[in-house]
Amino acid sequence: MKSYNVRKSTKNDYRELLPLVTASAIFQRKTLTKKRLDEPEICKEVADELKATMLLTYKGYFLAFDIQKELQAYIEYGLPMKGDHEFFINDIYVKPKFRHQKLAHSLLAKVVKLASSDKANKITLYVHENNLAAQSLYKKTGFKKSKDDYIRMELRTKR
Repeated sequence: MKSYNVRKSTKNDYRELLPLVTASAIFQRKTLTKKRLDEPEICKEVADELKATMLLTYKGYFLAFDIQKELQAYIEYGLPMKGDHEFFINDIYVKPKFRHQKLAHSLLAKVVKLASSDKANKITLYVHENNLAAQSLYKKTGFKKSKDDYIRMELRTKR
């Protein structure tokens, strides 16, 4: 198994993080949801959102670099709001050729450790019903299906 350096992100990681976050967004829309894909629109959307997210104090990233110091994976997490004790995992992505090397597991372990040290009482996440590999990873890590039955709703606005 290869060796990786996992660390928290800084604002200086934007350029390295952007291609992976974009790849994750494209994967989610194309592979999981089978939605129409407008790559230029997705790229702009992701770039704008990532810039804003990296400035937030209640969100963070752990990044995994290989020996050549190239970014191969990340996990985005949300910290609890004041008075709340719940962490949230928003996204996790590993480059395809680096999958099945326990990178995602290492990133999840970092968030679990951070949540425990912050005295969080739980970590939540959403996973697409078609993403069986991710569901398997989460179950191996100890996540259980929530009893909550949330329905996703959206409102399209006029442009």
